[in-house]
Amino acid sequence: KMDAIRRSRSTVIGGVISVIFFIIVATVLAVRIGNRLVISITEPISELEAAAQGLSEGNLHSELKHHSEDEIGGLSDSLRKSMEILASYINDIARAMKGFSDGNFQVRPQVEWKGEFVGILDSFLNFEKSMTDMVKEIRRVADQVKNGSDQVSASSVDLARGVTDQATITEELSATIQEASERVS
Repeated sequence: KMDAIRRSRSTVIGGVISVIFFIIVATVLAVRIGNRLVISITEPISELEAAAQGLSEGNLHSELKHHSEDEIGGLSDSLRKSMEILASYINDIARAMKGFSDGNFQVRPQVEWKGEFVGILDSFLNFEKSMTDMVKEIRRVADQVKNGSDQVSASSVDLARGVTDQATITEELSATIQEASERVS
């Protein structure tokens, strides 16, 4: 009987030790898995937060390295695509403004503008049209001024010729009068 009790006690103690061991192992595994899970969520969110902060400060070239098939990956892809689209719009505007500064008012967009940004594109195209019309009007007025100055120049030449002719005639008349005066004397 004592042997049976000792064996039972040993078995119970061994069972309790085994349960405690498995509880400790399970707790350690749960903590490690929990830490990995927390890190797998917080690292991409921190990266997204940094990219969103950079975007709010005008940085459209923040690098988002996170790629996954879950919701955070979808959010990363959406933010990455939004930054690329905004950068393409800004590059398109910069290219057009450079063309305008070089005198080219026939600049057309090179990217497809979508959503709320179509209003900016419409304003941009209206600006381009008004600048083209203004340049045409300036050229028309400049041509009129040139034609007017050509006419004034031609008239000045004619006037100078007339003055020269009158001076010659006056000189001849003066010589004739002097000659007549000498004859009368």
